[in-house]
Amino acid sequence: MIDQAWIIEIFSHLENGNPQVFFEHVSDDVVWEVTGTHPLAGRLYIKTRLHYWNHLKIK
Repeated sequence: MIDQAWIIEIFSHLENGNPQVFFEHVSDDVVWEVTGTHPLAGRLYIKTRLHYWNHLKIK
């Protein structure tokens, strides 16, 4: 069942440095939009690119 607790659990893997578990729940045909005017802004259509971007440390 998808509820707030489930969503928090899934995203906690990103927070805790375990993106592999998070991306197991991301559809292969995901379209992800990163807003803003920074170099990472734009639309991503490939799950593997999202996984790569997640490893970047933005401070």
